[in-house]
Amino acid sequence: MSNNPEILRTRDLINLLKLSRSTIWRRIKIGNFPKPFGLGGGSAINAAKGWLADDVYSWIEKQKSLTETNKANLAA
Repeated sequence: MSNNPEILRTRDLINLLKLSRSTIWRRIKIGNFPKPFGLGGGSAINAAKGWLADDVYSWIEKQKSLTETNKANLAA
């Protein structure tokens, strides 16, 4: 990890993943997406949240791998 890691906000995730805000939070709730961390300020509910870009890109790679495995299993 670099000294200045890239932090993604919810809007960044929506644009990157083409998923809705509610879908992202639903996946977090069921454990199928990295949890965000607080960026400080605001109450616990409304505090700014962010994700390390490396965590999100790792999740994307994992999803790609699962998709490729599923396709291979269907073809067998």
